[in-house]
Amino acid sequence: MKKLISFLFGWSIILVILIGSIRFWALRPSFYETLYKQNHLAEQLDVSEQDLNRCIEVLLAYLEDERQDIHCTITKDGRSQEAFDKRERLHMVDVKNLYQNVLKLGNGCLVFALCAFLYLRKDHWREWLSRGILQAGLCFVTIMAFLGIWMATDFNDFWVHFHYVFFPQNDYWILTPGVDFMIDMLPEFVFNALVTRIVITDLIVFAVLFGYCIYYQRRKAPIAWEEEK
Repeated sequence: MKKLISFLFGWSIILVILIGSIRFWALRPSFYETLYKQNHLAEQLDVSEQDLNRCIEVLLAYLEDERQDIHCTITKDGRSQEAFDKRERLHMVDVKNLYQNVLKLGNGCLVFALCAFLYLRKDHWREWLSRGILQAGLCFVTIMAFLGIWMATDFNDFWVHFHYVFFPQNDYWILTPGVDFMIDMLPEFVFNALVTRIVITDLIVFAVLFGYCIYYQRRKAPIAWEEEK
């Protein structure tokens, strides 16, 4: 039982870190605004920087459940118009539901990790939990290596399959560049940069975490197990 609980503890910690890094980068308006400015996206779309920045702020606030809709207007080609049409609004409903469910998963993992810690804390808890993190980490690294190779070789194919998996109920996510403003303001280079930053952040955090666990298992855990005998 302790082996299973420690393994699930490891997965819980990994998912909490992963979800935390996604939230840290994906919900930062400044991240998108910097990319927009660097790539002169407002000029390419023939809208003002203020309109473009306001649109991304509206989308992020909607995902965080700080507003009930994504209605906003932009001035394009000299006339005021609604930024997002019905199809885009319906897609954002799906995206918000997915995001909110991911947050619930993260909270659930955090609660489970705390319960696992309390369950194991009286009996070599450092040994059990560090072992669980390493075992779960090995599985996680294997999965991420596969996904990393996939993204590096064909990011668009990865992104399409991602949507097929997480939005199987409809095809609202299929938007047309030049017609749907949402896909114009969130082109591939934005998602590429976002995924890259999330991966780098996770690599740094996991390197420290796994490094400590390896050190503990090699240097400390054998002594603790032996003393118990």
